Amino acid sequence: MALSTAHRNRDSGNHIVTAVAAGVLLALTPVFIKSSGSFVSLEMVAAGIFSLSGFLLMQKALHSGGISIVIPLVTAANILTAFAFGIAFFYENVTYIKWFGAAAIILGAFDLARTDKAGKAGKKN
Repeated sequence: MALSTAHRNRDSGNHIVTAVAAGVLLALTPVFIKSSGSFVSLEMVAAGIFSLSGFLLMQKALHSGGISIVIPLVTAANILTAFAFGIAFFYENVTYIKWFGAAAIILGAFDLARTDKAGKAGKKN
């Protein structure tokens, strides 16, 4: 009963979790591509699986939630996951400028989402 209600209700919040999961999976795709030694390897197969899964989850999130919420969440999750994996596994040198750039992208994405909602609220039908 609860599952069918959540499926019918577009504001159930499931799109938030799905969008974050999509962002994480889409960020893992280049991680496996970078660690791959050749085009035909298990890492490339994993990259394809993560890419396809992330794409399908993002489509599901877009179907159940609004684009102005889903895209900023996917973007933020993608950037944060890429940063975390880059630092933890690839020992990337992250300067303050790079941290500032990532924060600016994330804040900008959420600001655009907020601005889009405010613009729609101001329109009269």
